[in-house]
Amino acid sequence: MKRVGRFYGVGLGPGDPELVSLKAARILSEVPVIFVPKGGRESRALSILKGIVGEEKEIMELSFPMLEEDEGKWERAASRIWERLSRGEDCAFAVEGDPLLYGTFTPILSIFRHRFPEVEIKVIPGITSLSAAAASIPLPLARREERLAVLPAFYEKNGLEEVLQKFDTVAFFKVHRSLERILNILERMGLSGSCFLVEEVSTGRERVIGDMEEMRRAKPGYFSLLLVRRAR
Repeated sequence: MKRVGRFYGVGLGPGDPELVSLKAARILSEVPVIFVPKGGRESRALSILKGIVGEEKEIMELSFPMLEEDEGKWERAASRIWERLSRGEDCAFAVEGDPLLYGTFTPILSIFRHRFPEVEIKVIPGITSLSAAAASIPLPLARREERLAVLPAFYEKNGLEEVLQKFDTVAFFKVHRSLERILNILERMGLSGSCFLVEEVSTGRERVIGDMEEMRRAKPGYFSLLLVRRAR
């Protein structure tokens, strides 16, 4: 029976190639082909990879337009990966951050479990932007009995205040389109001095802002998150 390649989901960390784990670097050096997601003009995963693999490595970009409501893009991407795996080649799908936290790997994983159950899948975790952002401030995420919530910034409007009341630390991912709304809620709840906006963490463009008025003027990009830590 013909061998099917092994499929790796590899986390590259938040941006700095030095934050890629030794195991991730080894796997990426061993597999013959690496797939990376591309959502816009530049692939963050590809820019990280350039710091850890040689130019001879075959790297294939898979396009996932962020504003495109096309569920078929995941199926097409999975089929391209399967094409190489079915030849007996091991493949890696390398993503920024961790593969299993708000990443493009998770829809691919679901498709493979249903369409290609014969494929062995291994996930190599990566440092999340949440951990890197907390380290840059630095800010404890949780201590002892404290609770931590992780939410997409577009979380339902009416539920935000309840979450902020119940959890000691709340992390909002991808706040570039929802920042003003969240800041208004924080100000109304008296949490103006308890939040940090972190952009492009662990890259040369990293910026950490702890002043709310400066946050309102910041116009953050896609790779941004907001950390809210209630005073203790």
